Amino acid sequence: MAMRTPEDLTGICEVLYAELHSLGFAEMRNAMINIHDDVKETLVNYDYSDEIGKSINHLVYNIHPVIEKQVKQMRSAGDAFSETYFKGKDLEDWKAFRKKIGEKDDPRIEQADALYYYFYSIGTGSIGISTFGVIAEEKLNVLKRFRNVFTLAYQRYTDIAQAEAQAREAKIEAALERTRTQSMIMQHSNELDDTLRVFHEQVLLLGIPSAFSFLWLPDEKNDRHIFWAAWKEINSAVYKSKAINYPLDRNEPATAQCLIDWKSNEPVYSYHVPPPVVENYFAVWQELIDGVDHLKPEYFSGGLHYVEAFMKYGCFGVMVESDLTEDEKNILARFAVEFERTYTRFLDLQKAEAQAREAQVEAALERVRSRSMGMQKSEDLTEVIKIVYQQLTHLKIKLDHAGFVVDYTPGGDWHFWIADEQDIPSKITHPWFESVWANQFDEAKEKGADFFATRLNFEEKNKFYKELLSYIPGLPEASKDFYLSCPGLAASTVLLDNVGLYIENFEGIPYTDEENNTLMRFGKVFQQTYTRFLDLQKAEAQAREAQIEAALEKVRSRTMAMQRSDELAGTAALLFQEFKKLVQQELIQTTIGIYNEAANEIEFRATDWEGGGMQVDRPSYGNMDEPTLLKPAVTAWKAKAKSLVVELTGEMLEGWVNYRNKMTGVPISSKDAGGRRIVSIAFFSKGHLSLSSPSPLSEEAVKTLERFAVVFDGTYTRFLDLQKAEAQAREAQVEAALERVRSRTLAMQKSDELAETAAVLFQQLIGLGIEPNRLYITIINDDEANAEFWITDEDGSKVSAAFETNMNRNTTFKKMYQDGSKK
Repeated sequence: MAMRTPEDLTGICEVLYAELHSLGFAEMRNAMINIHDDVKETLVNYDYSDEIGKSINHLVYNIHPVIEKQVKQMRSAGDAFSETYFKGKDLEDWKAFRKKIGEKDDPRIEQADALYYYFYSIGTGSIGISTFGVIAEEKLNVLKRFRNVFTLAYQRYTDIAQAEAQAREAKIEAALERTRTQSMIMQHSNELDDTLRVFHEQVLLLGIPSAFSFLWLPDEKNDRHIFWAAWKEINSAVYKSKAINYPLDRNEPATAQCLIDWKSNEPVYSYHVPPPVVENYFAVWQELIDGVDHLKPEYFSGGLHYVEAFMKYGCFGVMVESDLTEDEKNILARFAVEFERTYTRFLDLQKAEAQAREAQVEAALERVRSRSMGMQKSEDLTEVIKIVYQQLTHLKIKLDHAGFVVDYTPGGDWHFWIADEQDIPSKITHPWFESVWANQFDEAKEKGADFFATRLNFEEKNKFYKELLSYIPGLPEASKDFYLSCPGLAASTVLLDNVGLYIENFEGIPYTDEENNTLMRFGKVFQQTYTRFLDLQKAEAQAREAQIEAALEKVRSRTMAMQRSDELAGTAALLFQEFKKLVQQELIQTTIGIYNEAANEIEFRATDWEGGGMQVDRPSYGNMDEPTLLKPAVTAWKAKAKSLVVELTGEMLEGWVNYRNKMTGVPISSKDAGGRRIVSIAFFSKGHLSLSSPSPLSEEAVKTLERFAVVFDGTYTRFLDLQKAEAQAREAQVEAALERVRSRTLAMQKSDELAETAAVLFQQLIGLGIEPNRLYITIINDDEANAEFWITDEDGSKVSAAFETNMNRNTTFKKMYQDGSKK
C-alpha cells in the first residue's frame, strides 16, 4: 500500500521473503514478482534474497523456452499457477543462462542438485518463489494467500500508478504544449533562441535535472554543425542560451560517433563521462558555455552523463550527473520529436524570411539601379552613393559611412564620392598615404581579389582619420570630434572593374557574411551602370570640349575681327559671357591686360566691376610695380608661368581697391567686394587675361582660362601684325596721294591752275578715307593777311568759287590765320 514507484516492488519481495521464511520456508532461495508488458512482449523481474539482496532484470518473453512457457501459463488465466524445476543437465543449462543475462551470482545454486520455481498469477504478472526442494501443498496454499493479499493491494497500487501515470502524462503533455506554443508564436527565425530556453525550462519542470540542454544540428552539405546550449542561472529564474557554428570534423571521435548514432534510427543514446575525462569533456564545450559559473569541471567530480535524443535534424540532449531512467529517456525522445516539429517551422520561417529578405534586397538594388541608370552627369554620383547608403541602412545593415572609389591608380590620388550623416563633402580627393586600408586596397587590386575586410581599434582608427581629415579643409569640429571619438572601425570593401564600394561602422563590429554578400551585390549592380556612367562622362567631356572650343572660337573670331585696339573692351565682355557659361559660378569681372615694359605700365580693358559683364570702353593704366596684384602678375609672366591665382582679403584687398580707384577713376569700396576677391590670371606673350570671382575657380576652370590665353595670344599677335601692316599700307597710300598732289603742283604753269590742284587734292583725301564737304586752298599774299581763296564744289570736281579777302575780316578765317601763324 505504501508503494509509490515500480521499483518499490523489490521492497515487497523483501517483505514476502522475510514473512515466508518466518513461516518455515527454510528451503526458499528468493522471492520474486514479475510484471508483464504484452504489447512489447517484455517483463521486469523484481527479486530479493538474503544472499544477493535486491535486483531488477528486464527480459523479453522469448529469451528462454522456460520463461516463455511460464509467461503463457500466467497469462492463460487470472488465478493461473506454474511450477517448474531443473535437475541434472537442465540445471546446468539454467545456471549458464542466468550468467548470460547478468543475474547476480548465488553460490547456493552452484551447490544445489535441483531448483524449483512456483508462481501464481497476479493479473498483470506473477508472484512467486524459488526453492532448493519441493514444498508441500500447505506451503503452496500459504503462498497463494500471500498472492491474494498482494493482488488486492497491487490493484490499488496499479490504479494509483495509472492515475499518477496519467497525471505525469498530462504534465509531460503540458510541458510539450508549452514548447509547441512557443514554437507556434515564433515570428522570426532568431526567436529559436527563446524556444530552446523554453525547452530547457520544461525539462527541469519535469524533474530531469539537466545542468544544460543542448541542440546539435549538423549540416553535412556545407561541412558545418551548430551547437546550441541553454541553461538556468544559479539562484535565478533567468534562462540563457548561446549558439556556435563549428566546422564539421568527421574525423573527430565524438563528432563521428554523433553522426553514426544520428543515422542509426535509435531514438536515444546515453554516454557516461567518467571523472578522469570530465575536464576534457568541458574543454570541448568551452566556447559555448564559457563564463557560466555552475558549468565547470569541479562541480562534476563524480562524472556525468550526456543523453541525446535524435530526430530528423540532429539531436536534443541534456547533461546530467546520473543517467536518466527509461521513462526520462522516453520523455527526452518526445521532446526531440517536438523539437523536430519546431525546427521544421523554424526552417519554414527562415525560408520565408529569406524570400522576404531577397525581395527587400532586390527592391533596394532596383532603386540603386534606377538611380544609376538615370545619371546624366558625373556629379550625379553624389545622389547614387546617397541611395546606396539609404538602402543598406533600410536593410538593417549598420553603417555610418559609405563611399565609391573611382579613377584608381596605384600610389596615385584617391577620388571618393561619399555619404554619411556628418557634414563632410560628397566628393573628396586626397593624395595616397600609408594606411592599413590603402595597403589592403592596393594588395587586393594587385592580386585581382574582389573583396577585403578591415578592422581598426581606437588608436589605429584615429591614426588613419587624423591624416585623412587633414585633407578636408573646412570640416566642422563637430564632425572631426565624431570620427575621432568613436570606439573603432570595421569596413568591408568590394572591388570591381572600374569602381570600389565600401561601407564602414565606427563601433568596430565586423560585417557578417550575409551583409558582405549583399554589399557585393550592390557593387555588381553599380558596376553594370557605371559603364554607362563612363560613357556619359566621355560624352560630357566631348560636349564640354566642344563647348570650350565654341567659346574659344568666338573669342578667336572676335579678336581676329578687331580693327582697332579699342575693340579690346568688346573682347573682354565676350570673354566674360563665354567663361560664365563654362564655369557655371559667380564671376565679377574679366580683364585683358596688355604689358608695356618700356613704359612700365599695363593697359587694361575690362568689364564692369559690379559683375554684369558690361563693356567698359575707357581703358585704364596701371603701374607694373603695384605690389598687391600687378607686380606678382608681371613676375609670374616673366617667369613664363601659365597662370596665377591671387586671393585678396583684408589689407591686401583694401590696398588693391584703393589703387584701382585711382587707376580707373570709378570709386568702389572693399565692402563691395564682400571682403574677398579671387583673381585668376592666365598669361600670354603680350600680357594676361584675368577673372575676378568671390570664390576660387576650379582647377579645370583655371586650365580653361589658360587655353583662352593661348587662343587670345595667337589672335592678338595677328591683330598687332595686321595693325602694323595696315599702318605701313596706310603710309604708302598717303605717300602715293602726296606724290600725286606734289606732281600736279609742280606741273602748274600759272596761278589759275591752282583750281586743278585743289581738285586733285580733294580726290586724294577721299581715297585716303577722308571725306571733306569742300576743299579750301588759301594763299596769304602779305603780312596784312590779304589772301586768295580757291574753293571746290561738293564733289571736288572743280573750283566753284575763287575770291580775295582779308583773313581778319571774318572771325573763322581770323582764328585759322592766328593758329597757322603760331607754327
